[in-house]
Amino acid sequence: LQGIFDSIAIPNYTDEDCTKSYEAATSPLMQTLRVVHVFFTSSGLLGCTLFIYVLQHRSSSNLHINLRLSLTSLSIAAWIACAQLLFIALYSFVRTNSMDDRCNAIIDAKTCAVIRWPVVLSIYATLAGIICLAIERTIATVRYRTYETHGSRKVSLLLIGAQWLISLLISFTSLFLRADDGFLHYCTVYISHPKSAVLSLSIMNILEVFLLIFFASLLQINRRNQVREFVNCARHSLTERYQLLENIRMIHMLIPSVMVHAFLSIVGLGTLLAFALYEDEMTPIKILEFAPYSELVLLIVPIYSIVFILVAVGWNKPLRNAARCALPCLFGTSEEDRSMRVEPPLLTSRDSAEMQQESDRHFGLLDKMWAK
Repeated sequence: LQGIFDSIAIPNYTDEDCTKSYEAATSPLMQTLRVVHVFFTSSGLLGCTLFIYVLQHRSSSNLHINLRLSLTSLSIAAWIACAQLLFIALYSFVRTNSMDDRCNAIIDAKTCAVIRWPVVLSIYATLAGIICLAIERTIATVRYRTYETHGSRKVSLLLIGAQWLISLLISFTSLFLRADDGFLHYCTVYISHPKSAVLSLSIMNILEVFLLIFFASLLQINRRNQVREFVNCARHSLTERYQLLENIRMIHMLIPSVMVHAFLSIVGLGTLLAFALYEDEMTPIKILEFAPYSELVLLIVPIYSIVFILVAVGWNKPLRNAARCALPCLFGTSEEDRSMRVEPPLLTSRDSAEMQQESDRHFGLLDKMWAK
């Protein structure tokens, strides 16, 4: 890639480079943006931490285990991005205010790539998490007759493992292949020439739109299955009835979150893609001029973390009730209110062969009674 595109790094720097870099790093605009970053990343970090706590709290036991695992994995990805961006903002703020040499504002290109790597990882992990969630819901839709009784939790855990493995591989590959040699005037969101990111940004934008349409299609398919199996043919068992209703319920809960993810991701990735396509001749100085816009675009990451959680909790009554029970100090609920809001779990996981046999016997008897 470095042979195709001109490098945005400089092989060595002069006093003029040091002065330009120092002026850009210490400008009032950049200092203000760092303060804004600290506020939003701290809020996103706190929100992700509380949301993960709610998902693991006993008040969320009425939610499907796969939904809790998937949302937890997505929240961890957002937590990593917010934590790293908070570190970068605080480090840059302290570094620029204690700088005694203008040339200290110059940063090594590979160091910049390593600093930005956790953010790149979280972006890939979030997208991969949505894809894995779509795969898991597709399996649940196609194999709804036997999905719950044949280890749906194992499927979810395998997909989450694949999500992080693939994200690590792609982000490490991007780091090693695209990191330039030399020095940068400012460490922006681009770790190499913007043109080298056009293909990956285009694919990610297309995937975001496709996933949103795909989730809406899954919802319609499950609704049609429900009508065909239960209303027209009346051919169903209780486990099949539960699975179809659970599919519809889960997708209803996920679509608002997927919409927020798709919208904010398209705004952020689309902005980076538009800038990469617009600038025909990218030079190190132009990258330096892009620095404030880079920080503005990166604000979408913590904003996404905040809005994603607010939409997930605000638009879904089960999650909202779970949050009220797990965090009464934030909602001002009493012990009596919390006990009334805790709903019994619809289907608990089987932790042993004995529980599995008892569950099979139970549903077998109910199926016979239902058939009569």
